[in-house]
Amino acid sequence: MRRIVLVLTLAPVFGQSVEGPVFEVASLKKVAEDYHFSELTGGPGTSSPTRASMHWGVEVLLREAFGLPSYAFINTNKIPNDEYDFAAVVPAGATKAEFRAMLRNLLIERFHLRYHRETRELPLYELRVAPGGPKLKPTANEPADTSAPSFTRTADGYLTFPRGVNTPFWWNGP
Repeated sequence: MRRIVLVLTLAPVFGQSVEGPVFEVASLKKVAEDYHFSELTGGPGTSSPTRASMHWGVEVLLREAFGLPSYAFINTNKIPNDEYDFAAVVPAGATKAEFRAMLRNLLIERFHLRYHRETRELPLYELRVAPGGPKLKPTANEPADTSAPSFTRTADGYLTFPRGVNTPFWWNGP
């Protein structure tokens, strides 16, 4: 299976020159590590097409800039783990592709990013059901519990978990 792979290096010098669209105004500030992460908000195709902001590390900024999943990048061990506040004014009428080009140009300008694209052949593994169907059987020890656990709240608003429930909560969801 062929996949597009980006080879990235954040080099202090000899970065690629900025060509193509750029933000009207952009800010990229390093911040303290105890700051909360935030996804990319605003930009083309949103309710706020001329403003964009995000707080995350450089690796996620790169994913946004190239529109690729993290597994499409190699040499990410050379990328610093620093966190940044990104805010930009996007020219009116810009497309998502132009926005990504603007973000790439910002990373080239500020971090002297150097990259190239290459195609590599990678091994592919596929899990298939054997002829005749699966041979898996449910365990006899425990009945399958398909009901969702019910949570109660204490007087001060904290959730009380039923015995045996170990659920990680991510982000700021309910």
